Amino acid sequence: AIEHTPSHRPALEELKRIHTEQEVWSSLVGVLARESSLAPEDRRLPFFAEIARIWQDKIGNSKVAVSSWQKVLQEQPDHSEALARLLGLYEAEGSWRKYLDVADRHLHTLSGLELRDRQAELGVIAQEKALDTERAISYFRAATSGDRPSPTALGELRSIARSRGDWEQVIQ
Repeated sequence: AIEHTPSHRPALEELKRIHTEQEVWSSLVGVLARESSLAPEDRRLPFFAEIARIWQDKIGNSKVAVSSWQKVLQEQPDHSEALARLLGLYEAEGSWRKYLDVADRHLHTLSGLELRDRQAELGVIAQEKALDTERAISYFRAATSGDRPSPTALGELRSIARSRGDWEQVIQ
């Protein structure tokens, strides 16, 4: 049926069932891709997310998984699973600048002490792993603004100022 009518839903459902049962993941991805191309534009996101999950969890191809999760974010920029999965993938491969880019997209969902602590944590990552002192300073400054500045961020800012010989900043 699928050869004569590529959009035949019952045939696609049966192929998905068979490929899942037999764990033929790349073929399942193909069926899901076909289904996504047939779906209305506003209903493609679940297919894209499932394809990304299969690439990451079943096939174990992190490069394609990253690309697939990015496609999910193109459809829905604040998709929490895609953001979390990309953070994990970038952390695993040591792509710290990309990790920070994704983490930045998630900051707007935080507030209060949770936001402050995450900004301080990202500052440490920027400083120690991404080797981006200017970006670290930006995170640390954000984590020290407000009524309850992060002790970690304050210490890191002093340490950076000391290493640069910026004694006015160290004294503050």
